[in-house]
Amino acid sequence: MLTRQQPTLIKTILFTILFVIFVTPHSFYVGGQGISGNYLFVFFPLLMYIYSKQFERPKLEVIVFMILLFCMFTIALIYQSEYIVHYIRRFASFIVFMSIFAFMFVKIDSNMIRSFKYAMVIFSLYTAISVLINYIDLGGAELRTYAKGAVGSTRIGFIYVFALWIVYFFDSRTMLLIIIKHVVAIIIIIGLLLTYSRASLFALTASVCVYFVVTTLVVIKEGKSFYQLLLKISLSAAYIVGLVIILGSMFPNVISQGDRMIYKYIAPSESSVTNTTKLDNTTNTTKLDNTTNTTKLDNTTNTTKANVYTSRLVREYTDKDTSLGYRVYVANQAINFVFENPFTGSGFLGVWIMFDEIKGSAHSQFIDVFFRLGFIGFFIYMFFTYKIMRFLYLKDLGLFVGFIGMLSYGLFHETFKLSHGAFVFAFLFAMYDQYRYSFNKLKHSQ
Repeated sequence: MLTRQQPTLIKTILFTILFVIFVTPHSFYVGGQGISGNYLFVFFPLLMYIYSKQFERPKLEVIVFMILLFCMFTIALIYQSEYIVHYIRRFASFIVFMSIFAFMFVKIDSNMIRSFKYAMVIFSLYTAISVLINYIDLGGAELRTYAKGAVGSTRIGFIYVFALWIVYFFDSRTMLLIIIKHVVAIIIIIGLLLTYSRASLFALTASVCVYFVVTTLVVIKEGKSFYQLLLKISLSAAYIVGLVIILGSMFPNVISQGDRMIYKYIAPSESSVTNTTKLDNTTNTTKLDNTTNTTKLDNTTNTTKANVYTSRLVREYTDKDTSLGYRVYVANQAINFVFENPFTGSGFLGVWIMFDEIKGSAHSQFIDVFFRLGFIGFFIYMFFTYKIMRFLYLKDLGLFVGFIGMLSYGLFHETFKLSHGAFVFAFLFAMYDQYRYSFNKLKHSQ
């Protein structure tokens, strides 16, 4: 005979398995471009309806947003006649974008939230271990800079960051759980480092900064002393610095890859400075004993270095053949396009319509949404993103800091456009929509 706890445990296990399936990326290729295709989570409301015969209705403002998006799609389909040949891709993009509303039709309870967190951590842990094993099999540190192409990825870094903070804020009350918690966190960080993605490191850094701010605010709100605040921040900082030192020594090519990226965008190579500082007058280079000439050479070298730094940065920003320059170029093109189509944007088509190709990336979640939706749609999208962020800050600090990490990552890569990112956004969106009224009542009653 089943106890009251057993059905809950079974539901947790089933939900966790389903959510792991939903967050696992799967891509297929169309015209040589990999397209994120695992949108199975959109069928979850149907499964829940078959199981429970219950149907959740979204709040009015969410329904209005859905209707607005449909109107934008219809208007763009009619008036952007030059893109009529792409009507199938437009329709597919519209359906994919609307997947962020999938969980609005399902009642999100605490058991489901727990399963969602477990799934994020299990997927990240499994993926990190798989990548680590592959990294070791391929030669580990001997791969040097080739490791980025061998095991690196820009598609799952934001999931690692999100899962990391779920683990970090996990309430572990026994020594065994504390040990497991930190082991899992370290493995996830290793997986994040092995993405070899600057966006991953930036998202991690940004989320750590937010964590310190949140910690400070919580300690102040709880009325604790300055000593307690200083102690908590110091211990957290020591923990993070210690991990960086240990993992940096374990994975030296991750650090060298980071150094290479830094020097590529900030500092010129030794040879470039040396070649640039050669003086035409050989007499000046041979009079090293003369202090005046030495000072002149130092000044010339410093000036030349500054000029090289400046020219390198300018080139990285303006030359579309560089990684950074191409991102700036695409962003400028997208902004100009939206100014010409302010109300509909591209009508859910991607940035590839501006080029003579059927593939392309905005290299930013926010630029991508802005391009697809125009001014009004983008403003409403960001309004709900802010509402989700604010809700998580009040409800769950682990999800809040992780969500900030995902948003930081989205400055440089698509996140919620990808199927696993859309699943995360859809779930958090539904959490906000269904919990905010009851939570506000609880907050005001305290």
